[in-house]
Amino acid sequence: MILAYRMAPPAFAPASGEWLRMASPRCYSFDGVKAPATILIVDDEPRILDLCRTLLEAHGYRVLLANNAIQARQLFQERADQIDLTVWDLHLKEGVGGEELARELQQIRPEVKNLFMSGDSAEIRERKAQDKSGAAFLVKPFPITLLLSTIAGLLG
Repeated sequence: MILAYRMAPPAFAPASGEWLRMASPRCYSFDGVKAPATILIVDDEPRILDLCRTLLEAHGYRVLLANNAIQARQLFQERADQIDLTVWDLHLKEGVGGEELARELQQIRPEVKNLFMSGDSAEIRERKAQDKSGAAFLVKPFPITLLLSTIAGLLG
């Protein structure tokens, strides 16, 4: 595994309203991950979608974006055979929440992995303790390296 870091420009963390300086990988290799994987990101916060897209595409992933449950459901139904991982905000402003929608879409393609995000650390701890599906959970804001290593672990 090769990891090289440099300081990235400040990034805004919407959950806390703070500007953060984060180390980001310049290059990396995670053994066992097929490339390029396709990741569907579902979040109602445009800055999160843009940041994730930029970061993941820079690391060789194909990225699909949805800002609500309706878009996510439509993209998944159209491209279910291409999607390897879904990244969900647990609290979507419109429609069903990320976890409920993930369960629904698992009926279409059960082998797709799930990563859930929330700014509520207590909720993440509770959901993680109850989860039996092998999903991963991250508390916003999180270091870029944690997002990348969690995705690699799920896909590996």
